[in-house]
Amino acid sequence: MAADLMSPVIAGSDFSDLDGDRGGVLRMELPLSPAEMVAALYDAGISCYELETAEELWREIAVTVACSGLGAVRDRASELADPGNVAAPDWLRFCRERVAAALDGPGSGIGGGR
Repeated sequence: MAADLMSPVIAGSDFSDLDGDRGGVLRMELPLSPAEMVAALYDAGISCYELETAEELWREIAVTVACSGLGAVRDRASELADPGNVAAPDWLRFCRERVAAALDGPGSGIGGGR
């Protein structure tokens, strides 16, 4: 993965329907391995139709890590390394393909690199 590859900033109308008073917005950089990105998508509770663009992919990863925690995502990545722990191998393969495409950057179909 290129050292300068960054996800887009996740903000705007996609989060306007969240309940509660938002006093601020947290923006941060959080290095993730491809396996951690895949694990976040694998457990995001979404369908392939919700990952049609790079922005959707990055958003789902960010939301899953924020809601589940980095420790849980790392644990899940370790579990998914063992094929015996994979309940949905086709979904895992799809998640791996989407992450690989995103990491390839612009022009790869899903894009997302900067």
